[in-house]
Amino acid sequence: MLRYFLRIFLLAATAFTAAESLAQSQNALRGRDVPQNFEWESQKTSKFSYRLRSMDGKTRNYHVRVGDSFAPIEASTSRSLDTIFFSNSPLITFYKKSMDGKDSLYTPVMTVNMGSDKEDVVICLSERDGSILHRVIDISQKNLGAGVFAVVNLSKKPFGVAIGNKLLKVEPFETAKQSFPQSDDIEDVPLKFYTLGSRPKLSYERYISFIKSQNITFYVFDVPSDEDADGDVPFLMRYGKPPRKK
Repeated sequence: MLRYFLRIFLLAATAFTAAESLAQSQNALRGRDVPQNFEWESQKTSKFSYRLRSMDGKTRNYHVRVGDSFAPIEASTSRSLDTIFFSNSPLITFYKKSMDGKDSLYTPVMTVNMGSDKEDVVICLSERDGSILHRVIDISQKNLGAGVFAVVNLSKKPFGVAIGNKLLKVEPFETAKQSFPQSDDIEDVPLKFYTLGSRPKLSYERYISFIKSQNITFYVFDVPSDEDADGDVPFLMRYGKPPRKK
C-alpha cells in the first residue's frame, strides 16, 4: 500500500514539474542577444536610469529588452553605484536566458515599476522563501535636490541617524533627509549614526561641511563605526548632485 501511494505521489510530482516547465516555456520569448559591441552608455539618451543591487550576497544575472534584442544585466553585490542602466519605460522586466536547440529563450522573472515620475533609482533585489523581492529607492534630483542632506539605507537592517539635532530611524531601503534653505553658505552639519537595541548606541560621529546650494547624500551599506579605518567606511558619500545620468 505504501509503495502504491509513493508511486502516485511521484507521478503527481512529475506531472506538476512538467506542467510548471510547460507554463514557463509558454511565457518565454524567442529572441537574440544584443551585439557583442553593445554598451549601456549608448542608451543614456533614454528617459529612465537605474542601478541594480543584489541584497542576498549573490550576484544575479538577467537580461532586459533593448529594442528588439535582449541585453545582459548584472545585479551586483559590490558597494558601488557606478554601474548604470537605462530604459525608455518605467516598467522593467527581467528575464532568465535558456537555450532551445539553437534558439535563445527569455523567460520573464519579474517586472519592476520604477515610477513614471522618477528619473533615477536604485533597484534592490532580495530573496526569501525562493521568491525574488524588490524595492525601489528614488535618488533622482527631484527627490534629492539642492539644499538636501540625505542618508540612504542600502542595508537590510534599520539604524538610527541624526542629521543636525534630529534623530531618525531609517528602515532598510528608505531615506532620511533634512532640507536646508538654499544658499552659497557652508554649513557644518553634525552627522551621527546609532545602532539600535533597547537603547540607541552612538557608533559614528562626524561634522560634514555642506554647501547649501547643492546637496550631499550618504549611501549606507552597513552601520559605520568610529573604529572603521579611514577610507574603509561602509558608505558612499556623493556630494554636489545625485548619481544620475548626464
